[in-house]
Amino acid sequence: VKKVNNIADLRNTNGEYEGQIIELLGYYEAGDKEPLKYKWTNTQGVDDGGSVINSENGSWIVDFNGVVNVSDFGAFPNGFNIENRLSKIDTYLSNTDGGIIKFNAGSYVLENGYEFKSSNLIIQGVSKVSTELKCSKNGIRLSTNAFHSGSILRDLRIDGSNYTESKGVSLDQVNLCELSNIFISNFDTGIYGDTAVMNVIENIFVIGCRIGVEFINGSYFTRINNSTITGCREIGLSEKGSKLVINNVDVEATGVLDDDGFFSGNAIITGYSTLSNIHIEGAKNALIVNTGSVICENFSASSCINVIYS
Repeated sequence: VKKVNNIADLRNTNGEYEGQIIELLGYYEAGDKEPLKYKWTNTQGVDDGGSVINSENGSWIVDFNGVVNVSDFGAFPNGFNIENRLSKIDTYLSNTDGGIIKFNAGSYVLENGYEFKSSNLIIQGVSKVSTELKCSKNGIRLSTNAFHSGSILRDLRIDGSNYTESKGVSLDQVNLCELSNIFISNFDTGIYGDTAVMNVIENIFVIGCRIGVEFINGSYFTRINNSTITGCREIGLSEKGSKLVINNVDVEATGVLDDDGFFSGNAIITGYSTLSNIHIEGAKNALIVNTGSVICENFSASSCINVIYS
């Protein structure tokens, strides 16, 4: 099998016959990503920088079998904005009914954030320690194209810059999705959901946001499990007009620390949710109950001025 070192070399190589196989050894240089085998076709397609690479007389195409590493489209943790590369991956997978998008370890730049168009995606890093999305404005918004959005976001660190009204992860009209093993920091709102139904959020660590987690407008039966929300400037977790199921969640150090040693913020605001195994430490109000019916079991609070305020 013939081999080429990089994408530039592949674009400069014409196939010798229909169906010829060639091995690509890297994207910018040999060895900077896993090798891929491309197949030649005499019909020229739309060059997207990953799945289709055009040369003068035709195209080299690859079948990812539903699993794409962002490096396959030229996205690397090298300080350059990857939004355009993500868009090309997203477009490719939108034609295959979803798939897996993998990030390697390192820090990737998202200048404006990215809104996925495809549903049924698994978007994953190596871990919430080693794979970082560095965001100047927003982070990730999952697809709202279909009622059954069904995507999974996991094993990532998403860092913001406290940009006004920014959101780390947006589940705006997103249903049946899962967030797991994610570290979110320094957004106006860490996780935001509007009419977000039956999602699962677990093993999340949110820190340094104005509001840690916020769900509004009929976000029914979304579950938040085994998570920590800490160091938020105003509110740890807020639910308005929704019914969340919240279990084994710690909310700590909400608000600004005053001269008397108390924090000024509200740890949890809710009206209709079910809370169990909740620990609050450091807030003016541990739990604010709006008009509605709240089920609360095994709730503890310390270093708070008011435990329950309604």
